Parts: sequence; structure tokens; C-alpha cells
Amino acid sequence: MKSSCANAKKVASGFSLLELLIVSVAVIAVGGYAVTHFMSTQADIARDNAAQLFAAYIEQARVDSNRRQASEVEQMASIEVVDNNSYVVRVDADADGVLDPPMKVMLPAGHDLQIKGPFPKIFRFDALGRVVDADSQEVAAPLVTFVNRKGTSTVRLPQNGKPVILTGTQAGIGTWK
Repeated sequence: MKSSCANAKKVASGFSLLELLIVSVAVIAVGGYAVTHFMSTQADIARDNAAQLFAAYIEQARVDSNRRQASEVEQMASIEVVDNNSYVVRVDADADGVLDPPMKVMLPAGHDLQIKGPFPKIFRFDALGRVVDADSQEVAAPLVTFVNRKGTSTVRLPQNGKPVILTGTQAGIGTWK
């Protein structure tokens, strides 16, 4: 009988200080890992979202110049990457046949997100949806790479194709989306 009373008292007494300390350290370690992983994932998402938004503007500009059959450079929809934090979009968003005032797009703050140079990088689209220079001569579309401490997302525009995004680490390992 005494042994079952002793076991009941031991169970009722709770946890020892050492047991509480071990559990506390484990909870802090798991929580720290979860926060670090969450922040890392947020940086990846921010970079990928910036590249996807840029690719969407490229597609919008190409479709706009094609729809309006823009033949003069001043009326061609375009995107110009001006520095490592912003680019300027010129499209006819309201479909009135005239380019709207330029819209400056800034990269979201935080996550050390930047666009790799050199600058400027210009995407100007003619009526056929081709990238052209200031003399309306077809040119190769530049690569635009969004980079942060977690890796890179590069937007590539194949000739007369849709924008493609390459994601990966700064070491160059990646996959096409």
C-alpha cells in the first residue's frame, strides 16, 4: 500500500526544475528555427513576387503596343529599369489609344531586394511585339535579375515569346517557372 501512495505523491508533485529547463530550451530552439525559416521564406516570396510583377508588366506592354499597332517610338509601350530599386512602365492602361503618364514601380522595402545592373535596361515594343531600340531596330531583350540574400529570380524574354522566370541561388542553380 505504501508504494502506491509514494507513486501517487511523485506524480502529483509535478515536473522537476531540470525537466522544465530542458523543455523550455527545446521550445525556444524550435521557435527560433521556425521564425528563421519563416523570414527566409518571406524573402524568397518577396523576390519571386517582384519578378512575377515585372514579367506581367512586360507582357502588358507587349500586348499594348501590338493592340495599338504602335509604329512610332514615342507611342511604343515600354519598361525601363532605371536603377537597382525601380523601373518605369509606359502603357495605355485605359485603352484610349494614347500612352498614359509613366508609372514608377518601386521594389518593396525589406528583404534586401534589388535589381542587378547595368542600367538602364529598356524594353520597348513595336507593333509586332518585338523589343526594339530608339531607331525601331530589333534588339535582344536584356535579362533582369532580382536578387536578395536568399537567391535570385531572373526574368528572360525569349524572342516573340512570353516572359520566363528563372529562380535559384546566387551560385546559379535554379529552375525555370
